[in-house]
Amino acid sequence: MSKGTIIYIGAFELPDKNAAAHRVIANGKALRELGYKVVFIGATKSESDNIIAQKEIFFGFDCYKRKKAKSNQEWLKFLTDIQPYKEIINKYKDVFAIIGYNLPALVLLNLKKFARKNSYHIYADSTEWYEIKKQGNSLFKYLIRYSDVYLRMRIVNLKLDGVIAISECLFKYYNSKNIKTIQIPPLVDTSDEKWKNEFQYLNRKVQILYAGTPFSLYKEPSYKDRIDLIIEALYEVKKNGISFEMLIFGIEREQVEINFPKLKSALLFLEDSLIFYGKCAHLEVIKTLKSVDFSLYLRYNSKSIKAGFPTKFVESISCGIPVLTNNNSNVRDFLAEGINGYWIDISTKEKIYTSLKRALSISSEKVLEMKKACYNSKTFDYRNYIENFKDFIET
Repeated sequence: MSKGTIIYIGAFELPDKNAAAHRVIANGKALRELGYKVVFIGATKSESDNIIAQKEIFFGFDCYKRKKAKSNQEWLKFLTDIQPYKEIINKYKDVFAIIGYNLPALVLLNLKKFARKNSYHIYADSTEWYEIKKQGNSLFKYLIRYSDVYLRMRIVNLKLDGVIAISECLFKYYNSKNIKTIQIPPLVDTSDEKWKNEFQYLNRKVQILYAGTPFSLYKEPSYKDRIDLIIEALYEVKKNGISFEMLIFGIEREQVEINFPKLKSALLFLEDSLIFYGKCAHLEVIKTLKSVDFSLYLRYNSKSIKAGFPTKFVESISCGIPVLTNNNSNVRDFLAEGINGYWIDISTKEKIYTSLKRALSISSEKVLEMKKACYNSKTFDYRNYIENFKDFIET
């Protein structure tokens, strides 16, 4: 018998079109194992306003989609209006709780009032603490976005029944405010076919993979992943005689040249070692990831980076590929040097090169050993967190 229905609401694009969708589906599977029916209300680019008519079934879950805002008028309405959500919630007679995934502050506040009126629990799934930059925004939009983040993170979330925090940073913040908090990194279902991998000894040059969108072309500067540091270090690595191939998904070579004109000579020297794929489907990236030796990304530990947690780290470990990265977010809780990855020291250019060279110089036998350690650990399988969700939801 079901313990009740949990309604999960956010701008995730089901079933698997963004990182948010992957997170909530895995969380939903954990909650379903506990005996709850989980219903998702995500987002869509569809033109239809009929949210009920857009019901689909993904992974055995009832899934609905709300049309994304396109005009300023629709955007302002999206920041406050909960009527489309109420239409879905009212269809289920045994609602136990609502979970809001990074919802706008006023939407979350209005849902809280609705939940209190109907004796539902209400929680926040908090995965980011956005740093709102004025560049690229009108003053009006900047003020709205800044106010929304401030209200959600510092006021509204504190009025809810609890917070599901993606990182140690967010966990410590909300836990210190005496609100019930659980720390849940991005999770996966390791039984899904896409994570299954078979390893074999490969007599070829080392292959490394980066996947992501390291910068925004309409906000300057706005760098999330430091692809420039990677290319500079690989330039030195190749100059010193180490052979490798770097597979880069999510961006084109031209975008790197535009954002980092000083890298022109390095890119030319690395022309045969860097392979750019541009934007690709998520499953295509995962398929390629499973065939390489390492994944690689570097990030400066800004406020927004500390608050989040890198999905690319989770995906790499889950399909058995060791990670090369620096100390960012709370990755230190999961990366074991020489077991499932290597630390890259980004304090100076020389240290980036030295630590990267060390990692890329290990034997093929050692790489294979690390791959099997990653894969067999099942570190981020949602089943490992079912009891955590039980303690959070049921106490």
